[in-house]
Amino acid sequence: MTDVLEEMYQTVILDEYRNSHGKVPKVEAEFQSHQYNPTCGDDITVGIEVEDDRIVDITWSGSGCSISLASASIASNLFLKRSTKEARELIALFKELMNSKGAGLNDEKMDKLENAVAFMGTSRFPGRIKCALLAWLGILGAVETLEAQKNELGGK
Repeated sequence: MTDVLEEMYQTVILDEYRNSHGKVPKVEAEFQSHQYNPTCGDDITVGIEVEDDRIVDITWSGSGCSISLASASIASNLFLKRSTKEARELIALFKELMNSKGAGLNDEKMDKLENAVAFMGTSRFPGRIKCALLAWLGILGAVETLEAQKNELGGK
């Protein structure tokens, strides 16, 4: 990764951290997941509202480092209006990016992640990967809660 690209990604992360999207004082959404990183103390609750299998609202609250909070902000924009299937696919792609050790993914995959590619450099630091993944795992947990409830109701 070039120095210019690294600097641009750092700017994206700091901007999302300072101007967070989806952050609320308390998550009130029907489907929620709380995530905690005991290594550094990052603590995030993510909530989603879903209509016709599309995420129509996503909110989060919590505290943590700039990486975890910027990642929550970027994810809240990226997942809006996505189906739960698309959400699972994006989470898998982001996990793949976090396992790339800074190498990134092919262009098609990177394009799907939109601004989340800014965390490519984070994947070089094993101690920071969990920070970047925290909100994404929260979204996955909320989707799994939704799916479990649907299964209990007979798939409706």
